[in-house]
Amino acid sequence: MMKSPNLNSALDRYTTFTESLHSRVSTLQTDRQQLHKSISDLQSLISHIHHLQKQHSPTVNVDLGCNFYATAKIDDTQTIYIKTIHGFHVQLSLPEALTYIRSATTILEKKDALKAAQIADLRAQLKMVVAATHEVFETAQKEALKKQKGEDW
Repeated sequence: MMKSPNLNSALDRYTTFTESLHSRVSTLQTDRQQLHKSISDLQSLISHIHHLQKQHSPTVNVDLGCNFYATAKIDDTQTIYIKTIHGFHVQLSLPEALTYIRSATTILEKKDALKAAQIADLRAQLKMVVAATHEVFETAQKEALKKQKGEDW
């Protein structure tokens, strides 16, 4: 079956559009993974703060990454430095830190829900484009068969 120039043009546009949608979905999924990591880090910080509040211990094991721990001596267990969402470091009391972390977690969870909705919307658009492409192919094949049968008679 030979494709007409109009059909090739339409299929090229569909292909370009689907590639852009796939790219946007991929970017949003990466963003969501980063949000999930940030939320996980904040929840871990909450558990560390609760631990500090219970023990009042001058030493604590700190995870440096890859399950490598170091013992740290804490002079003041009543305050903590936290890196905010905007990149600033602030010194907060433990109750203030818990309040801040909970509000930051809520904000990140809302962003995650928004990105999840955007991903679902893009995937729905992808399904529609694939269905439209399939329809174009079927129509072109039917027309080609009609022409071929007409020429054979």
